Amino acid sequence: MAYGAPQVRLGGTWTKTIAWLMGIQVIIFLAQAFLPGPPGGPDRLSLLFGVTPGAVFPARFYTLITYAFLHNPQGIGHLLFNMLTLYFFGGDLQLFLGLRRFWVLYLGSALPGGLA
Repeated sequence: MAYGAPQVRLGGTWTKTIAWLMGIQVIIFLAQAFLPGPPGGPDRLSLLFGVTPGAVFPARFYTLITYAFLHNPQGIGHLLFNMLTLYFFGGDLQLFLGLRRFWVLYLGSALPGGLA
């Protein structure tokens, strides 16, 4: 390949952090699928760690971060899309920002989403 020629690659940069994040997400997804909640209601993990409007402050403040690790256990599409996005962009972003700033961005992005 000539110097300065555009590099084409499929996929993102694979890092240990991205591998761990994906693994954790899949484990939580499986736990949600196998720990159903009340009939017609959300699964147990969503009840414990999901954002419930009007119940966040002060007792369930932690849910503003934990909800970001939950996915719809009825369908795998949400999880797959999130994992593809993490795969294509997460590793390069981590290498660009550094591990600490990557975590600040990753978890810090969940906070305004939970507040919204």
